[in-house]
Amino acid sequence: MMISRRRTVSVVAGVLFGFVVASVPTTAQAQQAQPKPQLDPRVQAAVDDAVTRAQGQGLPTEPLIDKAFEGTAKHAEPARIVTAVRRLASGLASARQELGEATRAADLVAGAEVLRAGVEPAALAHLRRSRPNASLLVPLVVMADLVSRGVPPNTAADAVLELADRGAADADFSVMQQEVQHDIEAGAAPADAASVRSHGGSSGAGTGAGNAAQTGKSNKGNGNGPGGAAGGTRPAGGGQPAATSPKPRSNGSPHQPAGAGPKKPTGKPPSAGPRPTPGKPAGSKPNGPSKPKPPKGKSPRVG
Repeated sequence: MMISRRRTVSVVAGVLFGFVVASVPTTAQAQQAQPKPQLDPRVQAAVDDAVTRAQGQGLPTEPLIDKAFEGTAKHAEPARIVTAVRRLASGLASARQELGEATRAADLVAGAEVLRAGVEPAALAHLRRSRPNASLLVPLVVMADLVSRGVPPNTAADAVLELADRGAADADFSVMQQEVQHDIEAGAAPADAASVRSHGGSSGAGTGAGNAAQTGKSNKGNGNGPGGAAGGTRPAGGGQPAATSPKPRSNGSPHQPAGAGPKKPTGKPPSAGPRPTPGKPAGSKPNGPSKPKPPKGKSPRVG
């Protein structure tokens, strides 16, 4: 029952993340599933030695055997198969040292793959502290998958550990991996996509540049950006903004041409003219005592 569950988890992880995780069936069950190719004598000798050492250290041995059969089925050179088996055995030991003695075999295999991808061993210890009692298979698979997509190993580890420190569930790691994959396929830099998505942001290709360009246009339009000027329009040549009102000249008159002096007095006071009487239209005779008219008749003689 336990072996069947491990195989199911491995298949699901491979489908979700596009990353093949070695399952841990027994040799007898593996032979029942499909016939195994005959190992080269040199490969067989190396596998027997690796299995003996792994048993002495309490490490799982089935992954070592499966690795040898896998290389043989792919018609790899015997020397390369031997190197791969020994590297896996070393990786299992290093992963168990960082993840703990009670770590399950499937987690150890995934941890060994992460170390082979270039992730620092300290990242595995950190992951175990963040998830002391939970399976580490999905986070480790996501970590290795990010590296395979071009994310630097340290950045991939930081992205996974960011989620683990927040208590993320396996589904959260899956969502983050799918978002990073989408962003990379859309043209985002792998490191930027992983870093932003691990913090819950969006890093679609061109999003940052597009927002920056749109912001610049808005700032220019309202005069708040580097290309705008409050109260005026900056000319195309980059000079000072055009003035909106005439500046006073040296003589204090805003409409007099430059260089013209003040007007000379004419010597005659301005004619004020008669003031109009309230209630009468302008131009009518003013009110006041009229001159006496001479009596009718003969004009008086002047002596």
